[in-house]
Amino acid sequence: MAKYYKYNKNPKREDFAQMMITGKYTQKEAANALGIKFSTACRWANEIPQLQYVIIRNRLVNELKSLTLEYGQNAVEVTKLISDIEKVETLITKSNGIQ
Repeated sequence: MAKYYKYNKNPKREDFAQMMITGKYTQKEAANALGIKFSTACRWANEIPQLQYVIIRNRLVNELKSLTLEYGQNAVEVTKLISDIEKVETLITKSNGIQ
């Protein structure tokens, strides 16, 4: 497991980061699973740089998809941009040791 908080040896915090970055849990679900307060989960989530990237990436992909629907003639270019974003995400994920 990648270390997200090198300065902090809190295993729950590490587990929370992993759960959030994989995208398989909501903050509330992760908080419940780890036995932490939801407010703590929210604070920890804001401190995960990779999670912020994932949020921005998802917003960008959604915008590009809506552009594809709105401007059908540019669908190929938009689809290429989405593919490029996914490639960058894969590289970032591998470089951070996220699975």
